[in-house]
Amino acid sequence: MPLRRTMPFLCSFLLLLQLSISLGRCSDISFSMCWFSKDHELGSPRCRLWLNETALEGIRSADKMTSLTVYPGVQNTLRLQCGGTTLFWAVRLNQHTKYTKIKGTVKPTVYPSNATKSFLQLSPSEVFACENATLFFHQEQDFFLAIGYSVRLPVKLESRTKSTLLLSWVLPGPGSAPAQEHSVGLYGSELASFSLQRLENTTASHYRLTALESCSVYVVCVKISRTSSLICLSTITDPDQPRDLRVSSVNSSSLSVSWDCPPNQRYSTFLLTVYHHRSPSPLSSFSLPEEQSLWVREPLQWSQSDLPPCTRLSFGVQTVCVSGAETRFSPEILHKGNSDQSNILNLAQSSYGPNSYSVSWKVSSLSSVSRFRVSHDREVRGTTIDNSFTVEGLEPCRSHSVTVEALCGEETIMDMQTVQAHTVPRGVSGLHFDPSRSSASWTPGSSPVFYPVSFHFELTQANSGMLLWSGRVLQPVLPLSALKGALTYRLSVWEQCDGPGRSQRETLEITVRDEGLIKEPVESSVEPRGRAAFTNLIPPADTRDYIITLIVPWSLPQQLLKESSDSWTQMAQILKHRMEELLLGMTPETQVELLDVKPAQQSEHTEFVFWTLKKQENESDANDVEPLWVQPVLPFLHNLKFNNATINDGVIHWPGPDLCSSSPCLQNSVCLNTLGSFICLCTDGYYDVRPFVKESEQPVCNDKGMFSHCLNQLLMGGVSKRYLSSRLRGTLKVSLNQGQCAVNETKDFYHFRSPRDQDQCGTKRLVNESHISLQNVLTVTVAGGRGSGLRMIWKCVYSRHYLRTALVGADLHWLSSLSVLAYNSSVQLALSMSLFGDSSFSSSFTDAVMLNPGDTLYFEVSLQTINAFTHDAQIQVESCWATESTDPEDEVRGVFLRDGCVVDDTFSWWSVNGASESSRFSIQMFHLPQSLPLYFHCRAAVCAAPRNCTMVCSGDRRLKRSVTEAHTQDAPAAVVSVGPLVVDKASRDAPSHWEERVVMVTIVAGAVGMLLLTFLLVSAIKAVTSYYEKLQHK
Repeated sequence: MPLRRTMPFLCSFLLLLQLSISLGRCSDISFSMCWFSKDHELGSPRCRLWLNETALEGIRSADKMTSLTVYPGVQNTLRLQCGGTTLFWAVRLNQHTKYTKIKGTVKPTVYPSNATKSFLQLSPSEVFACENATLFFHQEQDFFLAIGYSVRLPVKLESRTKSTLLLSWVLPGPGSAPAQEHSVGLYGSELASFSLQRLENTTASHYRLTALESCSVYVVCVKISRTSSLICLSTITDPDQPRDLRVSSVNSSSLSVSWDCPPNQRYSTFLLTVYHHRSPSPLSSFSLPEEQSLWVREPLQWSQSDLPPCTRLSFGVQTVCVSGAETRFSPEILHKGNSDQSNILNLAQSSYGPNSYSVSWKVSSLSSVSRFRVSHDREVRGTTIDNSFTVEGLEPCRSHSVTVEALCGEETIMDMQTVQAHTVPRGVSGLHFDPSRSSASWTPGSSPVFYPVSFHFELTQANSGMLLWSGRVLQPVLPLSALKGALTYRLSVWEQCDGPGRSQRETLEITVRDEGLIKEPVESSVEPRGRAAFTNLIPPADTRDYIITLIVPWSLPQQLLKESSDSWTQMAQILKHRMEELLLGMTPETQVELLDVKPAQQSEHTEFVFWTLKKQENESDANDVEPLWVQPVLPFLHNLKFNNATINDGVIHWPGPDLCSSSPCLQNSVCLNTLGSFICLCTDGYYDVRPFVKESEQPVCNDKGMFSHCLNQLLMGGVSKRYLSSRLRGTLKVSLNQGQCAVNETKDFYHFRSPRDQDQCGTKRLVNESHISLQNVLTVTVAGGRGSGLRMIWKCVYSRHYLRTALVGADLHWLSSLSVLAYNSSVQLALSMSLFGDSSFSSSFTDAVMLNPGDTLYFEVSLQTINAFTHDAQIQVESCWATESTDPEDEVRGVFLRDGCVVDDTFSWWSVNGASESSRFSIQMFHLPQSLPLYFHCRAAVCAAPRNCTMVCSGDRRLKRSVTEAHTQDAPAAVVSVGPLVVDKASRDAPSHWEERVVMVTIVAGAVGMLLLTFLLVSAIKAVTSYYEKLQHK
């Protein structure tokens, strides 16, 4: 593959490529570099190829068309070396315009050679990755190198993590056999060269690469069966989290934080977010901080001094990995900052009463704490300097939320903790035994009609203390029909809330002389609250006759042993249904209820206790269930011989196996073995968000049930209803961005969809030099309730460079600068510039608008400070120019006024420049090379009468001034800016002058060709005529 010698200098080419891109397909456009090298000549000692200074000869396949995706919007360098000759190109692709800027030693061509055409003869079902807007850099008999784009690239990167890449691909045509193998190759960059690290085969149309390095550049190549192409994607893995974010030093006026690199030391930079917590309103459980984003590379630390008193700062840091136009962020790790020394510790309820409760706590340091504020059910009850507080005036058997805030100064909250507290019943009184009725009775302290209480009792032998009977009743009477004589019994009765909290015991000793047996007490007509459907049933005297115990050879996670948790409730329902499935077909029909779960006596075993009940035919009888003797149930289960289980004395020993041993569940979920299968349950505080994420067999458990998607044109987010209901009681009112956008509601979620590039939803935009943060705030309050409710933030961070290359208007906030300059020793003047749509100069633009290239734009530079001291001040506009950024010093600019002289033919003055306190002019709209939104800047000076400050230009556009040069130099001047304005894409497709010249050359060449052809035709006719004339003469 010999290379022709080229001149050792670089040329720049601006190529106009007609990109036929349909709307809505922006994300599908894939730019690629393509090459074909016959018989592996590329990579031989004689020929080598580099992309961005990384050698590519390791990426090749015998006689296969090879393509590799390249990033648009950034400069890509190509270098081809064969023998002693080197060719070089620098390429910048723009995904949304028709300009491709190329600088190189040889100008590329759009025409393939005959040899290249033979290489491009692919099957109709195959895709050539450079099929559109193709430019050929080099072509030989056995090699070509090109660049282009495709909207139907068959290979796609579906997702990535810090250690995995998931790819999918489309099979070429309906006739492809899915059972045939496809090959997937992984290439890593080592010593400035891509080398093959692994090669795998699969029959599926997707493949997940695992065990990868975080924040690393990889090339993944897929050879789809029945194709002659090797399609490669260049990408990076997500970065790993930084480690050990800590406060390295802190005092009353300064603070320093530092952190360590990720474990593999791979990163591009770090994003440090400093949260400035202002003083929220009392009872606010969610403090909305102001954020400051900082980009830190080295050293890995940040310091702030001269902090005002009682300043609360917290921090978050993320690892950032950048490759080309791709920017990836690790999950954020958080630190409480200087409030960490004021942490409230061990907040707990310390005393219980029917009308009050007390809470106590500790604090790590009192240096920044002036007092504590205590809130009861989101209502402030007072402040204290002690480490305890009592709330009074309550009702029995109630649960309450208690929040303690550590305050610095008057309102700055350094820390806040919340705990659940409860009151207890008042307790029974007047417990006595009536021998004539053989029953015990008492006076309730808390009536079950008004409070969720029941009466619990224990009957023991007074001498031995042996428990004879225990249970609960719902009326203040306990029938004791017959007790064995000559014995003394001790009866204890207390009130128990439906939940935590019970009263003190009331005890009575009973001496019985007649013999008899203990009978069951009567049932109560008042139903207490409880988790089971049979709570109005009084347990029999010997509950063992109605109990099934199941022992399994595995232990449960601690989350499933906590009876008050959501996961315990879900587990109870699942195991109930599983046991009832085993009992199908039994007569009478049987149902069970899970009573207790606890570790068994044998290590690594768990004991489940079920109550057997007779199933009711009608749902209306659900509260009238009756216990079912377990003796007929056990033989039925024994005859099933299910899973080789053994049954002894009412205890079922399940042999296993533990299907959860391999940890099949995703993060933040626990596995429950369901006797032959398993199911994953979200842990407390986490909720399944599968309806809003990609399909998953297992629950996707997110904290608070919150999810977000930062898509190309859309921001999505939501939160679990169950989480909100656990924090706020009552009818919830939910609004997005103060009601500026609708909130959708499903059975389990509130969720929203917000356009990224529009302001109709009130999305907040925070912009710095390199990134744009888009925030949506969801406010949740209780209808008719008190307190500020919850405020929840969804934030998406985008690379500003990415948004600009995608032409997204997320950062198109109107800029109108006001420049202040010193007019004299005692007066300061303010200058501003405004844009107008017509010559009336009556209504100025205050937001980004879109204009056509043929539209006229009207400018006014004016003096804002007008008073008796500045009546003689006059504006003199010296220079004006446009840029594609807010920076007036941007290197890429379009100048239309220089030194007071017009340099654009469409420029017109609408007032005399330098004759009054304002200057007006107009110009026809235009666009700069990158076709980005335009910002306009003018430098204006202020001079004073009686001097003539007007500026006059001669025909050769050299400035003639009516004032002295010394005065011009002394005149105060400033730069004012305004924008942005957008040029309509649809109107930018008019041919450029370059295209007009091509058309003109084509016309001239065609005319010359026609004249030459006419001349040859006339000459031929004349020659034939002369020949026949000579024959006639002969």
